[in-house]
Amino acid sequence: MFNNKFKTCFECRQECCRSVIVEIEPPTTWKDWDDIKWQVAHKNVNVLLDNENSWCVEFLTDCTHLDDNGRCMIYDTRPDVCRDYSPFTCVVNGEGEYYKIIFRSIKDVEKYLKEHPEAIEEEEEEDV
Repeated sequence: MFNNKFKTCFECRQECCRSVIVEIEPPTTWKDWDDIKWQVAHKNVNVLLDNENSWCVEFLTDCTHLDDNGRCMIYDTRPDVCRDYSPFTCVVNGEGEYYKIIFRSIKDVEKYLKEHPEAIEEEEEEDV
């Protein structure tokens, strides 16, 4: 589904060039959730569950190859991952948010865990 204001790459703010999103294992243990708290304690870092049910760390950082107008200065030699982006799959042209859950701070994580205690599975004790 696309919104009514479909934008080409030349009409958007180059959202795909303004962050790096890395998939992570789903958090299930106290340690996993503590790691997420540590990650979101850093500036410009979010952790999210995307609309495809993948857990991800999102680093909000501009590509160093954008000019002052937001245009790619290495367009002809850009990496393949950049070439694979399409306006048809871009978050700018989707409906709603690109995530189901997002954590931007430690407080966000703590609030979620308080409301969803089932998010933490019991850990098995290791043999000594």
